[in-house]
Amino acid sequence: MHLSDLENDEELENQPIPWPQQLNLEPHRVHVMQTSLFRMTELASTQLKQPPTQLKHPRSTEALPQPKDIPIRRSFAQPRVHAPSRKYVRVASSDSIAASHEGSLLDAGLSFGRSFRVGWGPGGRLAHVGSLSSVNASTSESANSSLVRVTSIELSNTESSPPPDLLSHLLANTPITPASTDNHGIPYITHNRRLTFSSFSSLFETSDTSHVALLFHLGHALFDPLDLQLGANVNADIRHRVLSLRRSDALSSWLTRAVASKVESDIKSNTSADPARVAFLHMTGNQIEKAVEELTNCGDIRLATLVAQAPGDDEFRADIASQLRIWRDEKVDAFMSADIRKVYAILAGDVDVLEGSTHKEDVEIAKGLDWLRVFGLQLWFASFLDTPLQESFEVYEQQFQDNAGRIPRPAPWYIDNSHREETTVTDSLFSLMKLALSPSTTLESTLVPLGYGPNPRDYKLPWFIYVLLSRCMRVRDFTDREAISSRDDSESESDKEEDGYSATSDALTANFAAQLEQGGHIQEAAFVLLFLEEDLGRQRAIKELLTRCAPQLDEWNTAGLHGSLKIPREWISEAKAVHAFYEGNIYEAYELYVDAGAHQSAHDIAITYLAPEAILHDHLELLRNLFQVLDKTKISNWAVGGQVFIDYVHIVSKVPDLRMQIREGDILPDASELLDLDMLTGKIPQLIGVLPDVLREKPGDGGKSIPALSTMLANLVECLDTTKPIKVEIPPGLVDESVRLRHVHAIALDGFLKSIESLA
Repeated sequence: MHLSDLENDEELENQPIPWPQQLNLEPHRVHVMQTSLFRMTELASTQLKQPPTQLKHPRSTEALPQPKDIPIRRSFAQPRVHAPSRKYVRVASSDSIAASHEGSLLDAGLSFGRSFRVGWGPGGRLAHVGSLSSVNASTSESANSSLVRVTSIELSNTESSPPPDLLSHLLANTPITPASTDNHGIPYITHNRRLTFSSFSSLFETSDTSHVALLFHLGHALFDPLDLQLGANVNADIRHRVLSLRRSDALSSWLTRAVASKVESDIKSNTSADPARVAFLHMTGNQIEKAVEELTNCGDIRLATLVAQAPGDDEFRADIASQLRIWRDEKVDAFMSADIRKVYAILAGDVDVLEGSTHKEDVEIAKGLDWLRVFGLQLWFASFLDTPLQESFEVYEQQFQDNAGRIPRPAPWYIDNSHREETTVTDSLFSLMKLALSPSTTLESTLVPLGYGPNPRDYKLPWFIYVLLSRCMRVRDFTDREAISSRDDSESESDKEEDGYSATSDALTANFAAQLEQGGHIQEAAFVLLFLEEDLGRQRAIKELLTRCAPQLDEWNTAGLHGSLKIPREWISEAKAVHAFYEGNIYEAYELYVDAGAHQSAHDIAITYLAPEAILHDHLELLRNLFQVLDKTKISNWAVGGQVFIDYVHIVSKVPDLRMQIREGDILPDASELLDLDMLTGKIPQLIGVLPDVLREKPGDGGKSIPALSTMLANLVECLDTTKPIKVEIPPGLVDESVRLRHVHAIALDGFLKSIESLA
């Protein structure tokens, strides 16, 4: 050990012991006491340099302003002082702390930390940051996918657009009243009361079993008026009973045609099935003759005889049901096939579930069948001739609600069997039946787009159903319609209908028009927008459509919009003007605005862009024509706008000529010429006073306003009479200094001469 070390130890032993150690206090407690009690200067300064924060992850204070640099805000109107923006560095997904935690439901910051808010892009596309992929809105993502990144989602499918014959047929049978002063210059349509479902169903082939064809044929069976061929003296009860029978027969015929292809497909897929199975399948489609023929060919004459009597009366069904109970009690049905038992159950009017014997399970009659055939069994074999349709439908509806998994749900046609029990959306055919047979069902619940197709934004079929039921046939309507005034028979078809307003109907119409627009069908979209009920809303919607689609408004579309749809040509020209202005074609936009009668817009374009150009090139005739073609009664600022330029042209073009004629004349000047000269020169001070406000510099004018203003001021000053100058205030810097000095000298000389004359 060195001597120096010993000396240091002695010095340490001789030093006094600190008071915290004498009191056995911990160091951190001493630090807290000193900070809170004694306000140590060094600690306080440290706190000013590092202000406390409540952030979860403290940030660097280098970018924050010092407290002394931040002024005190004395009111909410005072601008706030913000710290300089931080520079963020993009971190790769693999290096992010949120990686592999996208499925975390407990921490939203981890699961959605790298998410991006979706938004609408051009063309009705839903934009989202992620991989370069595009899917249709109807595409269902995997349930196991924790993060779906889609660049864009195409919400409109041109292939799903309505068949052209439907809209063309509606257009051909819908009168359109052109715009006139009587209807505030807005075209409107008159709904054709003679249009029914049959007029549309006739457009499809008889063998067409597509969903659209089945839908219109079903509407014809449920809603179209029927010719009962009854006399006027038949009482109401008989008329109602005949109408009920005719409706039941029409629905039964439609149902038989609708399930025929499915029955045929099931029979072809069961080539090795026994005759009882084939006969059962024929009976699910109400094909009694074919079922009897199948049983006869296999030698089962007794069963064929019974099937030939289907559906049978109450006594017949009771006898078959009694026979089934006897077989079950004696356990004979254990030796019968399930298909034979199903046939007997149908003959007995039991289309639900047949209880099994001691050796076999229960027989589910509806197993493997679609909902249409299950409802058909209820209508054909479980109901009687005088059973109301509403009762048969309610029984089936109660069956699939009480027997989940056994009775198929009326799921939409595009959903496969594995997901039918999971969906809550009902098929459009079922919804239409329920609307017709259940008075409590609303039109809103019937027209859900997902019931008509896989695209939730496909409004074509719901819109056609609405137009027929609500506007043409007047049998059902939306619940939010304020009032429906029945049309008087004495009114003509051309008279405008006065109905209460429905926001739901306008929303449906606007959605369908947007779908057509996204598919490129401009004329069809405009035609649909004519169905909007509120006049100003209809005008605004059509004008906005034309503006968005202005690049596609060629001669063909223009002729269709104006000729067939009676849309005013002024609306089309105005839309083209907006597009031309956006493309930088200023003069074309001006001419289109003039053609559209939008004189205020044409006036503003002329002042901001065209007038300065004409002034700089000394085109006085063009400058005058720009404003003379405008209707000043339609322009709010005409006195300090177009009139200023017209007066300017008159002054600079006539004043020099009048002065020359007066100076060169051999005789006394004409009094009218002197009067015109005094009138024109008298306007110069007023023009010089308002021109700086009229030709003020505006963004986008190319910087030509100020040079044009200087040129106009210089020309006006030159038109002043130097022998009789008028004192005007010329803003400095707007005209050449020599012109300004010449005017000042003329004013001074005139004042000097007048002072001499007064002295004389």
